[in-house]
Amino acid sequence: MGTEREPAVLHPEITAVFDRDPGLRTRLRVSPRVGFGGAVRSEDLATAAGTRIRSYRPEGTDLPRHCLVFAHGGGWTRGDLDTQDHLVRSVSEAAGCLALSVDYRLAPTHHHPAPLLDLADAVDHAATLLADGAVGGQVVVAGASAGGHLTATTLLRLPAAARGAVGGMVLLYPKTDLTDDGERHPSLRRFDGRYGLSRPYGHEAYLGPAQRHAVEASPIHAVGFEGMPRTLVVTAELDPFRDEGEEFARLLDQAGVPTATIRFGGTVHGFLTHFPDSLDFSLAVASIASFIRTTKERSDDVHRDPS
Repeated sequence: MGTEREPAVLHPEITAVFDRDPGLRTRLRVSPRVGFGGAVRSEDLATAAGTRIRSYRPEGTDLPRHCLVFAHGGGWTRGDLDTQDHLVRSVSEAAGCLALSVDYRLAPTHHHPAPLLDLADAVDHAATLLADGAVGGQVVVAGASAGGHLTATTLLRLPAAARGAVGGMVLLYPKTDLTDDGERHPSLRRFDGRYGLSRPYGHEAYLGPAQRHAVEASPIHAVGFEGMPRTLVVTAELDPFRDEGEEFARLLDQAGVPTATIRFGGTVHGFLTHFPDSLDFSLAVASIASFIRTTKERSDDVHRDPS
C-alpha cells in the first residue's frame, strides 16, 4: 500500500480512460505523488429545504459541464463535509464539473430513511441548477462506502421521472447488502478486521433497533433496476465489501444498465480517503472524471429548438 507501488493490475477500463482522453494524464499529473483541487473554489451553503452542502466549482469555468452530487463515507454514523473534501475537490477539477457534497443526517440520532431524504433533496437541488441553466449536462450521483449505499438506495427510491434526470451513478467500495451476516459474501469473512475495517460497520445504528428495514435498505435486494443510470463501481481487492459491490454491479449489468467495474489490486477499503498521494488515487480520480465527462447530454439539451 506504499505510495511507490502501482496497482497490481492496470485494468482495461483504466487504460481505456487514457485512450479516450490522452490529455487527461497530463492534466491529472499522474505520478506516485500527486496534488489535486488547487484550482477549485468551494462554498458552504444550504438547499431550500435546509440540507447543508458544499459546492465546488473549478476556476475559470463559466458553465460547468455536469453536476456531481456526492455522499461521503463514515459508516452512517460519522463524517461531514470535510471527510472527503480532497476527493470531491479533485474530481471537480479533473472533470470540470460542479460538485455538491452533502452533509446528510447521521445515525444513531437519525435512522433510515433520513439520510436518503437529504441526498434526494440535494439531487433535486442539482436538477434545479440544471433547469435554471446554471450548469450544463446532467446530474451524476456518487458516494463512498456508506455514501455509496445511500447513493444506490436513493436512486432506487426516486420516482421514474426524477431518476430519468440522473445521467450517471458512481459507487466507491459501496456497502450494498445490509442483511449479510458473513455467509453470503466471502470477502466479508476473509477481510473483516484485517485491513482497518471491522464490525460493527454502522448500518445497525442506521437501521435502528428493530432492523426491520434491512432488506428494503439493501440495494442488492432491489426488485428491479429499470431506469437506473449508467454506473461505475470501484472496489478494493482487500475490502470486506468487495464482493457485494461487485455483485451489485453484475445485477445492474444483467438488468441492462450500462455498468463498468474497476477493482484496484492490493488496495483497502477507504483508500481514496487514506492514500490521496498514491497512484491508485490518481487512477481512480481519472476514471471517475472520465465517466462524468463522457456522460451524455440530456436529449432536451441536445435537441432543443434554438429559436
